[in-house]
Amino acid sequence: MIDIVAEKLQGLDLTVAIGNHDAFPTGQWDFTTEGPSFPGRESLRQWVPTEEWSRWDQHGYYVKDLTDLNTRVISLNTESCDFHNLMLWNQLADPNS
Repeated sequence: MIDIVAEKLQGLDLTVAIGNHDAFPTGQWDFTTEGPSFPGRESLRQWVPTEEWSRWDQHGYYVKDLTDLNTRVISLNTESCDFHNLMLWNQLADPNS
């Protein structure tokens, strides 16, 4: 699917986000390791700004500035907040604190 989107929208500046339940079955988003979510994060990386790659890998979100529009987009991975995702139960503390 990613290949089709990339081909059809070639040359466009896309902003991607992973939504709640985009990964099925639950329990795929483990940000402490490469884990099962790694291939999905890697396939979308082509649209994540290079300077945001580490934040994308570690926390599942990124910030993208659209300078010509004077706009900042925050792409939030809501899958990382899904309480059914048992791989996140060991990460309930704020990693930024």
